[in-house]
Amino acid sequence: MRSVTHRHAVLPAVLTLLLAGCSDEPTQPPPPPAAYRGVVIGTEGLGTIEVLIASPVRAQASSGSMPARGTLRLNHGHLVVPLTGSYDPSANELGLNGTQWFLTASRSGDQLVGDFTSGTTGVFIALESAGADPITAFGGEEASCNHSGSSMRVALAVRGESVVGVTFDGYLNGLFTGSFSATDSSLTLVNPFDPTGSPLGTGRVVSAFQAHVNFTAGGDTCVWVGDLRP
Repeated sequence: MRSVTHRHAVLPAVLTLLLAGCSDEPTQPPPPPAAYRGVVIGTEGLGTIEVLIASPVRAQASSGSMPARGTLRLNHGHLVVPLTGSYDPSANELGLNGTQWFLTASRSGDQLVGDFTSGTTGVFIALESAGADPITAFGGEEASCNHSGSSMRVALAVRGESVVGVTFDGYLNGLFTGSFSATDSSLTLVNPFDPTGSPLGTGRVVSAFQAHVNFTAGGDTCVWVGDLRP
C-alpha cells in the first residue's frame, strides 16, 4: 500500500522552531572598553601610558578578571612597549607586563595609579577617558632651580578640568593632582594626600605643544617646561 506524507502537518512545527529562535529584542553591541591615558616616569625617562580594559569597570564589580592591554611610550616615543594583562574588578587591581616590564596599579574613581619595574622602578598615573574631552600629556625636566644641582623630571596629563602627574628627582618618585581652567589656561597642582593645602605649583598651558609650571618646595623654586608627549 502506498504511503502518503502529510507535508502540511510538518510545516507548523518547523515554523514554531524558527520563531522560537527569534526575539523582538535587538542584539545589543558589546560595551566599549574602559580607556585610560596618563603619564609615566622613572630613571629610564618619562612618557605616556595608555590602557584598555575589556569592558567598563564600574559595571563589573563582582565579575571575574577581565583582559587588559596597553602601550607604554618613553622618551618621545623612542621606546615603545606593548603591554598585556588583566584587571580584577573585585580588588580594583590591574596587572600588565611587556618585554621585561611589569606594571601594577589600583583604580580609584576615574584614575589608575601604579608603579613599574624594568630593572629600575618608576610610577605612573592615568585618567579615564570621558566624553569628548581629550587627554593631553606634557613632559620635561625643570629648566632652572634656585638650588644649584637640583633637577626633577615632571610629566602631567590634562583632561577637561582634571590634572594628574608624576615627578622624579633622581632618587624618589612622586604623584600630584590638580586642576586646569580653560578660561585662562592656568594649572594648579596639589598634593593628592593634602588637596586643600598649599599648591605644589602653579602654571599655564601656553600652547597646544607646551606647558609651564613654577614649583615651590622646601624653599626651592623651580621652573618647569613640558613639551607635548605622544
